[in-house]
Amino acid sequence: MDIHKIAFILCVNDEQEFNEALGYIEALNVPEGYQTDVIAVREAPSMAAGYNAAMKESDAKYKIYLHQDVFLIYKDLLKELIAAFESDENIGMAGVLGCRAMPENAHAIARWDTGGTLCNGVPPYFRGYQDEKLHRTVDAMAVDGMFLATQYDIEWREDLFDAWDFYDISQSCEFARNGKRVVIPYQKECWAFHDNRMSNLSLFDTYRLKFIAEYQDIYPFRAEEADFAEKRAREQAKVGVRSELEALIDAGRIDEVQRILLQPENQGYFILRELEVICRIYASEKMLTPSSAIYRESMSYGELYTRFSHLRHLIKRVEFGHGDFAENVAELMRDYSSCAVVTMILAYGVRRKEIYDKLLSACLGHDGKQYRELLQYRNLFAEKETDGERGTSEPEKGRLVITRLPEKGGGKIES
Repeated sequence: MDIHKIAFILCVNDEQEFNEALGYIEALNVPEGYQTDVIAVREAPSMAAGYNAAMKESDAKYKIYLHQDVFLIYKDLLKELIAAFESDENIGMAGVLGCRAMPENAHAIARWDTGGTLCNGVPPYFRGYQDEKLHRTVDAMAVDGMFLATQYDIEWREDLFDAWDFYDISQSCEFARNGKRVVIPYQKECWAFHDNRMSNLSLFDTYRLKFIAEYQDIYPFRAEEADFAEKRAREQAKVGVRSELEALIDAGRIDEVQRILLQPENQGYFILRELEVICRIYASEKMLTPSSAIYRESMSYGELYTRFSHLRHLIKRVEFGHGDFAENVAELMRDYSSCAVVTMILAYGVRRKEIYDKLLSACLGHDGKQYRELLQYRNLFAEKETDGERGTSEPEKGRLVITRLPEKGGGKIES
C-alpha cells in the first residue's frame, strides 16, 4: 500500500456527468506529499463488482468510492478526511451522509439523520446531526454510497449485491464485522453536491430482504409484511412514464409533452422534474432564435438533455466558485437565454439570490442587453433563502400512469 496515495474510484455510464465530476476532483487541494489517482470503471455488472475490480488494481491506502454525479465542492476535504482517519486507526470507512441507528426493516435511506450534503432534492440540501461543539467524527451504522472513503480494503459483497442497491449498507456492515468504525466526519461546509436525477427502486426491496437475511449478526433486522410486487410495479410504472415522454420528444412532439407537464395536476413528481423544468424553459423561449433556445427543431431527447444538463452544470460552477468565473458566465450568456438561466437557478440553486446577483454584476458594464434582460427577473429573488431546513426531496404523489397520448393535444398523468 502507498500510504501517501488517494484513489478516486467511480463506476461510469454517463460521460458528461463523469467529466464534470472529474473537474471538481482535479480542483481539490491535495495535501503536501500526497498524490491522487482516478480509476473509472465502465460496463460494470454491479456497483460492488466494479468497486472490487478497481480496489484490487489500486495500491492507494486511501480510496474514495464516488458516484459519477457527485461533485466535491469543498476543496480542503482531503486534508480533513485524512486527519479523521489518522485520529483513530480503527476507523475503517467514512461517509458524508448516514444514520447512527438503522431501522429494524433496514430501510436505511429513509432514516438518514447524520452529516450533510447538497443535492437536487426539494429542498436542495440535507442537514443532519453533527458534533457542532467539538467537531468530532460521529459513528454511523450505515452511510450513503454517494461518497464512501476507506483506509482499509475489505471485499465488496458482489456475491449478494449484484446490482445497484444496498452495496453501501452492506459494506458498512462488513467493516463492522471486521471490527472497524464507520464514521461521518464533521463538515464545516458540505463536502459534496449530488447532481442526482432519479432513482429506479424497483429492485430495492429484493436486495433489502437479502440484506436482512445476511446481517442478523449485526442487528435483528426484520422484514415487514408488505406487497413488494405492487411496490415494484409502481416503481417500474414511474420509469415507464418518463420513457414514454422522452420518446415523444424523440418523435418531435415536445409541444405535447409541454401540455402534459404544465398541467398543475401533473407537476411535482420528482422523477419527472427535469422534464418539467425543460418544458417551462421551452414554453418561455418559443419566440427566441434557435441558437439561444434550449430546444431546437428535430432535436432528440438525448441531445436536449445534454444541453439542459450542461446549463445546470454551468449554474453550479457559478454557485460553487468552480472553474473560471468569467468563462462560465460568458458561456451562459452566449449559449443560453436569460429566461433559461433564471429558470435553472430557481429550480436547482441552493443559494439562488447569490447566484443571480453574481451573474447580474458580471453583466453590468459588459453587455447592456443581457443586464437588462436579467434585471427584469429581480423580483423573483427578492427573498433571502434560509439554510436550516432538512430534506432530500418532496414526497412522491403516488403511481404515475399516462392515460392518453393522442397524436395532437395533451395527455394526463394520474396519481
